[in-house]
Amino acid sequence: MFSQRTHLSTEELYAEKLNPLNLGHALYEPEPEAGEDEIRIGDIGYLFHGRFVRFASAFVTSTAIHALDTKYHRTMAFSSLDEGVLASRSVHSERAHLEVAAGDSMTGTSVGIGFNLTCKSNSGASLITKHSSKVEKSLFPRILKEHFVANCLSLLEYAHREELPIDTLHDIILVTGRVMTADWATIVFHEHSQGSEVIFDIKASTLTGSGSLWGKWSEHVSSPKRHGPPRPQNELSVNDVDAVRNQCIFIDACRVSQRTWFLKLVQWLRTPTSSAQNKIKDGTSSRPTKSCKTSTFPSSDAAPQSANTTNQAASAPSQLKHSDLLLTGYEILAYQIFQVKHPNVTWTFCA
Repeated sequence: MFSQRTHLSTEELYAEKLNPLNLGHALYEPEPEAGEDEIRIGDIGYLFHGRFVRFASAFVTSTAIHALDTKYHRTMAFSSLDEGVLASRSVHSERAHLEVAAGDSMTGTSVGIGFNLTCKSNSGASLITKHSSKVEKSLFPRILKEHFVANCLSLLEYAHREELPIDTLHDIILVTGRVMTADWATIVFHEHSQGSEVIFDIKASTLTGSGSLWGKWSEHVSSPKRHGPPRPQNELSVNDVDAVRNQCIFIDACRVSQRTWFLKLVQWLRTPTSSAQNKIKDGTSSRPTKSCKTSTFPSSDAAPQSANTTNQAASAPSQLKHSDLLLTGYEILAYQIFQVKHPNVTWTFCA
């Protein structure tokens, strides 16, 4: 049996800490997979160690999904994000002038300009960009989401057939917006990092076996720090206008997941009265023995619905065993929230 994980992974902590920026889900690995195109709106895939991996597209017909009309492919560009530091609330940044020691392996001038980052709490994260970042969103997010929901079960079936690292519907992501940049650097402060300080020199470059990287992190820092992508040395001097923005640092992610309480409640209502012993597991109520139950609710609520990231949605009903009709505490809470958001939905009982 696997032991329960008590800490977030580096990529999960990075995304969680940058979530309050309201720019979307932060990708710890912005660079496209080797040989793959950049992330585009309409892509369908999953997260794997901080990288978005595409396996389908809303605009390409495949065995998993039929393509949407190309007229829904239109996007809108918004004001660009300025270059510089994006950080969680717990990370303080300020400009720093740096002297490069003789014999240092990095290239550049003798005096560099960088950012001094200090973590003021137990954990935090920061993203630094060399150039401005392009913000782009779908003009038809509702159409994209409805199409995604209509095909979510076939997408899940395809993922299982191809043995992709996808367990549930919630693992599948539709991209409805993106933030693209060129060169970037990231750092994640894990637990017990309060007071940790690190410097990033934006005027330097770091030589690696795969090419040159923009900038240089200060040495002897235990926090996970990265920068990329690797480029030929002559490409690091490209100006902001000519920079190739193919690195995706944020995505607007739409997910679908099963509304388990809904499935259980519908199945419970359909159960013959002879199964009176079956309960909905809230610790109190049991099924009345002298009445049958029917439910009345808008038909749209019985079908899958889309939701952005944390919002939950329904999927097609499935067969449930009597022993599975017990609601967990989470499902009871989800049902109560549903009642508040949908006051027009009623449950009726017939004698």
